[in-house]
Order: sequence, then C-alpha cells, then structure tokens
Amino acid sequence: CLLIATEDAGIVVLDRNDYRATHLTADKNDPHRIPSDNVHALLPLSENEVWSGNFLGGISRIDMRSHTARTYRSQEGLTSDFVFSLFELSPDTLLIGELIGADLYDKKNNRFTKFRPDLFEGAFVYGIFRDPEGPVWIYTHNKGIFLYEPAGKTFTRFCYGDRSGLPSNSIVAHCVGSDRCIWFGTKDAGLCRYNREDSTFTVFNESGLLSDNGIRGILEDDHGNLWISSDVG
Repeated sequence: CLLIATEDAGIVVLDRNDYRATHLTADKNDPHRIPSDNVHALLPLSENEVWSGNFLGGISRIDMRSHTARTYRSQEGLTSDFVFSLFELSPDTLLIGELIGADLYDKKNNRFTKFRPDLFEGAFVYGIFRDPEGPVWIYTHNKGIFLYEPAGKTFTRFCYGDRSGLPSNSIVAHCVGSDRCIWFGTKDAGLCRYNREDSTFTVFNESGLLSDNGIRGILEDDHGNLWISSDVG
C-alpha cells in the first residue's frame, strides 16, 4: 500500500491493486485512533507497523491490521508534541525530530531520552535520512545541517557563514540521487548540492537556474532529472 500524510485529513492508505483509499483520522473520543489529522512524518517499519509524527499530537505506533494507534506525548517523555521527522536509528531505537529538539525512543524499554541537547536544543528538526555511504543526515529549519556518524557518535555541522558555503540555515527538503549525490532545498536561498570531496556545497538559485529561492520539494525521475517545486511552482 501507499501511505500519504496530510495536513488536515489524517493518513490515507491507498491500495495499489484496486486504488481503494482508507482514511485513518483522529477522534478525540477514541484514544486508539491517531491523535491529530495533521501528520508530518510517516515511518513504516514492517507491513503491519507504521509510526506517525503528528502536529500537536506526539508520535503514534499504528497497527496496520486493526488501524489502531498507541500514542506517546510530552507527558511520557517527548521533548515536544510537535513532531516533524522520524528515523529508525537501529532496530530498537527511533530518532524523533521535533519543533524544539530531538529525542531517542528505546522501544525495548519504552523510554525517551533527549538526543544531544547540546546540539539540538531549540533546533527545529525538519528531516532525517541515511546517506548511501552510511552516515545519517539531520537537517533543521533554523540551525543548518548535521552529519552524524553513529559508529563513532561524531557530528559535523554545516551552517550559514562557515567554509562549507551552505547558503541558509533553513533547510526544508532533500533528495538522494541515483548517482548517490545529496541535494538540499532551502526555505530562502535556493538549492544546494553536497560535494563529498571537500565537504562543501554548490548553490543553485534565482540568479542561475531557478525561478524562486523558496524550495518545497526535490524529486528525481527515472531518467535522472531533478524536479523541484518552489513557492511559485
């Protein structure tokens, strides 16, 4: 099935065989439903287990057989109920990106801990993904980009004004190309490509190829072309 997160209609579960759509929506009188119709992140872990990151609703573990949800909120240890990104760091650990920080969730022990508050306290963690070469990228809406090496637990930070050439600290989109190239979209400074050889960024903006510097999304098609959505189309 195809899972679609929406801002006002919950989660759409689309059957790829007959294109029938099932809607998972919130009901304040039913604690076994998702807590909000505004869903910003989806993380499928198996055919039957999907996690959702909810706006003002924490995170939910959804049983796809029964479509019931178990929700975790700030009173159970989350830094914030505004969740924007989810990532499986290991089989037993989820990394949760939120409006004002990041948390780790230990599934075995049902426990939340803050993830490197020295780095991420106050960070609007917008997206998390794995590099084809192994590290984990964590990008934010207000503090630039972090490259995390889980094996050594080391971080490299890229931010506006440093030698990397990152054009903005507000990163809102990414794409991993078929050539393993990493692309990032910024809210206000165009598109940038990460250069692995020297850990810098090449910037593409209104002064060159783009019609607008406000990037919304980046997608590669089957021919290797990038399709870029922006504030103006």
